[in-house]
Amino acid sequence: MIVPLLSILRDRVEELRIFGEVYIDAGKKGSYHTGEAFGKYPARSTLKPFQFIATGNGVDEGDRRARTTACMGSPSASLDQIEQLMDWYGQDDWAAHVKSPAVWPYDPEAAVLLKDRGDPSPIFGMCFSKHMAILEACRREGWDTKSYLKPTHPFQKRLVALLNSLIGDEDRSWLIDGCGLQTPVLATKDLAGLYRQLAASPRKELAMARRQMMDFPDWIGGAGRADTHLMQENPKRVVAKEGADGLLCVGITAGPGFPDGVGVAVKISHGLDQKMLLAIVHPLIKLFGLKSKLPSVPRQNYEFHFTPFKTGCDWLEIGPKVVESSAVFPGDTPYRRKMVLNSQKGDHLTLSTIETTVHVGAHADAPNHFSKDKRGIDSMEVSNYAGRCQVIRIKRRTGAITVKDLGGEEIGAPRILFRTDSFPKKGWHDSFAVLSPELIAHLGTRGVVLVGIDTPSIDESRSKTMPSHKATLAVDMRILEGLDLSGVEDGYYDLFAVPLRLTGADGSPVRALLRRLPYSGRSTPPM
Repeated sequence: MIVPLLSILRDRVEELRIFGEVYIDAGKKGSYHTGEAFGKYPARSTLKPFQFIATGNGVDEGDRRARTTACMGSPSASLDQIEQLMDWYGQDDWAAHVKSPAVWPYDPEAAVLLKDRGDPSPIFGMCFSKHMAILEACRREGWDTKSYLKPTHPFQKRLVALLNSLIGDEDRSWLIDGCGLQTPVLATKDLAGLYRQLAASPRKELAMARRQMMDFPDWIGGAGRADTHLMQENPKRVVAKEGADGLLCVGITAGPGFPDGVGVAVKISHGLDQKMLLAIVHPLIKLFGLKSKLPSVPRQNYEFHFTPFKTGCDWLEIGPKVVESSAVFPGDTPYRRKMVLNSQKGDHLTLSTIETTVHVGAHADAPNHFSKDKRGIDSMEVSNYAGRCQVIRIKRRTGAITVKDLGGEEIGAPRILFRTDSFPKKGWHDSFAVLSPELIAHLGTRGVVLVGIDTPSIDESRSKTMPSHKATLAVDMRILEGLDLSGVEDGYYDLFAVPLRLTGADGSPVRALLRRLPYSGRSTPPM
């Protein structure tokens, strides 16, 4: 599932946010996933080592050993690589059977030079060597060469059997890759599992592929490529392979603390980006004691939205528990729960009913609460109650908070929550901090769509005119009250505090949650 993975900040202001997904398979030591559901993606070039294994070809000898690795990689077709490819395949009549398309080299220097000298060619393609490996298997096994792209071809059946033996037998979707071959749609969990086994399994064919990739990492990609870079930085410890459109798979050999090896699958949502792939994989590589260096840009720094193997929920509860002793305005209806059926007393299920004011605990006020002929809570836009917010701590304990009380704090989010610590957690108290109408107007000019406070009301408890509530009407602002912000630091968060669709009601209890964003101090993220 696509979630925020990384922010790039310039002087503590977010300039770029990268979304994607990370899965780590550490064998018996456990797993880690950044999302709540696994995304599934075309495996494409991350499948190449396994496609080569499925051919059943052996390892070339002598000065031709690198050719085996090229069949498992996606060479950029640099000038040096093209010269070697021509030496290997230039006189091979079977090259004419290759069904991959004619293209220009991925390597920019070679592409510029060759575009002035001739035509595109299949040999420049990242998949050419893989196709030649399949044709070699056809020659050895007596398979038909014209139909090797089809799912019914013996090579494809071998590939399916190999995948089933490594990640389980299931009914997978298959698509056509850019080179014409079938490619499976795999979950990040499966991709990480494949690369953990590629890096650590004693299985003979996996060990062969691992050894070749480690011996010739420049043929997996080439200069400037994320997979080649990771393998060169960590010789004999890492196998890595990029896939099209933002996939990177990494396998790490068995080591202290991780006897089964480690597999990592990274997917970024905006497509293939070598710099971003290396940045996102950086904390994962460092976690396992390997070498990794974050790409450096002057005046930029990185903030990660995930911590590998961190336990627990990232969400903070900012609403008090609703119990019968929960404080409500004097004269309002307290919370009561009545048992209708009770399974602990022999009933077939537990069933209860509640009686309470809708302004209990953390709650949202509707406009019809303080102004007649206005809308009820069921007609409030959900988007106002979920999204970027800013928590601001105020020193005032009584009276109305003014713009001056902000102390120059910059308003940097469309939802503002004020922490005052001015209302006790138990019992009722008439004196607490509230918001001034002038502050409401000021926030409205800054694009604020929701204001919240950790007291029972944004107006004084004895007020009959409710000026601050009514000030929200002029700027079309929503209200949250009764929050519990004790222990919540100033800064930026994701807020989720959606009211129930209580038809015509003047308010609703909310389940109020915050999730921390990587900003602090006066840094201002985009709205």
